[in-house]
Amino acid sequence: MALSLLVVDDVDVDRTWLADALRQRGFEVFEAAETEAGLARLQADPVDLVLCELGMADAGGRSLLERIATELPQLPVVVVTRATDSADVVQALRLGAADYLFKPVADPEMVSHAVESALERSRLRRDKAQIEAQLEKANQKLREYIDELQRDQRAGRQVQLGMLPPSPMAIEGFRLQHRILPSLFLSGDFVDYFRITDHHFVFYIADVSGHGASSAFVTVLLKNFSRRLRREYRPRMLMEPGDILRWLNQELLESHLDRHVTLFLGVVDCARNLLSYANAGHFPAPALVSGEE
Repeated sequence: MALSLLVVDDVDVDRTWLADALRQRGFEVFEAAETEAGLARLQADPVDLVLCELGMADAGGRSLLERIATELPQLPVVVVTRATDSADVVQALRLGAADYLFKPVADPEMVSHAVESALERSRLRRDKAQIEAQLEKANQKLREYIDELQRDQRAGRQVQLGMLPPSPMAIEGFRLQHRILPSLFLSGDFVDYFRITDHHFVFYIADVSGHGASSAFVTVLLKNFSRRLRREYRPRMLMEPGDILRWLNQELLESHLDRHVTLFLGVVDCARNLLSYANAGHFPAPALVSGEE
């Protein structure tokens, strides 16, 4: 489909020459002999570009340019003028003119080049505006997604904090206290401690590989395992906590979570003041210091 142009010039011979030269280049060309007729034409049928004589007898060239700049800012305008004062051209460019031609115009190639260049710049501006609009729309969706993600993370963090044991907590004269500084809002860092018999309590420190919600989810399984351990432990485990870790390891493998967990677990016999512990998934083993030993 041919691009449409509007030529506005009150000199018939000039207007006709411009219109014919552009029709020969394949454009659909409309003509107007005065400003009001040009405005009426634009309101009735949009065009892709306007060629406007800046110094028409009705002094409407600048008026038309101003109206287009205000009402149709995306419409490119090429001004045609006999003016010898460069200030007139500068003013036209400031009002939004894309290019200018000095009369008498005798070279159709020059006219075609000015029109095609103005159309190309206009197309690039439209493409840029469209890309910016699409980018802004994508950014808005991203902001909405991030807001939703942050809400989910805050909710997840509340759940995770709610799973932690009280701090501090006293069991049989022992004081247990924890402090967790996760690398992210949600993490795989977790601790727990709880009474398992009248004279024994269990504590553990766990770290799940990776970061974020997927690692934090494993801590939910750890908390669930803590509850199961209270109900389903075997007496031998009180002296052999490695059995607890073997049991937990099997549970994690069967969950197919593709996460590595490092864990230190201790069982304290309060009556004998004895700690039995197992260390799994990381090195070196922890050191227990008592006095100078």
